Amino acid sequence: MLALAEVDISLDPFPQNGCVSTWESLYMGVPVVTKLGKTVSGRVAGAILTSIGLTQFVASNEEDYVTIALRWAGSPDELAVLRRGMRERIATSESGDTVRYCRKVEALYRRFWQTYCASSPTTSTDAPTRAS
Repeated sequence: MLALAEVDISLDPFPQNGCVSTWESLYMGVPVVTKLGKTVSGRVAGAILTSIGLTQFVASNEEDYVTIALRWAGSPDELAVLRRGMRERIATSESGDTVRYCRKVEALYRRFWQTYCASSPTTSTDAPTRAS
């Protein structure tokens, strides 16, 4: 993690994205340029960046990937401002606000369970009872 203090921009690997290293980089204030792949593991960094409002770092192809990296490398003042606010950006995002995130996940689980219960005729022995 100390090495990230020497990095201005992280370049996400493809076709497999960094995932945990993407979060580590962002948390250390280093934005990540990623290219969307065709698989879940090739799109995870794009989802992370989108969740914290950094869609301008998500490329749809290799040409855009290079263009984004060069654009930010050529804008050190703008990059510095972005980097200084990175932890706050993460903390106030849906992905970084753990309480809000957990409530949304719980609400989705509840909705999935309700949908399942409504669509599947079961007896009390077929499925666990619902707590709420």
